Amino acid sequence: MNILNLKFLINTNGNNDVLDITENAKEKILSKNVLNGLIHIYTPLSRAGIKIMEYDPGIVKDLNNFLEKIIPKQNKYFHDIEWKDNFANGYIKSALIGNGVCIPFIEGDFELDRFQRILFVDFDDTKGTRSVIIQIIY
Repeated sequence: MNILNLKFLINTNGNNDVLDITENAKEKILSKNVLNGLIHIYTPLSRAGIKIMEYDPGIVKDLNNFLEKIIPKQNKYFHDIEWKDNFANGYIKSALIGNGVCIPFIEGDFELDRFQRILFVDFDDTKGTRSVIIQIIY
């Protein structure tokens, strides 16, 4: 068994920006000549998440609307009061979505349903460059 660690950067607009990172990850894996393995894709950003779901403008809006409904930005959060910032909303959304996913990679492609994609969801309130880490077990 071998383990390979890779990393790439993406630029996001923050504020619930959702980016499809499926092809970025696939290119990175294939560049190392790996055709089969178990892939873990993770972001160390505490106000972001990685999710597998359909990448459709309607469902992306629905996801953001749902998260805003259950975790509204305007709430009074203990963290924000204590630290005098507005980050609690993003931390909690990230905790619900999760920071990583594990996906089988078989014959040079992710084992995903026809419409599924690997999405990076940025709950930070500023745009910036974000890290995505890929760990491959093969």
